[in-house]
Amino acid sequence: MPERAYVFLDPDGSQGAGVVVVVQAPTGVIYASQVGGGANEERSVEGF
Repeated sequence: MPERAYVFLDPDGSQGAGVVVVVQAPTGVIYASQVGGGANEERSVEGF
């Protein structure tokens, strides 16, 4: 399996609400963000 880089969008929650667009593509870079409010769920996608 190829090595992948992980980028966590707003990891400490200090940036507030906003829109982030990640275009899905086989780049080897995974973007992740915490979602779901109190559920503390994390979602991720590979792209740029």
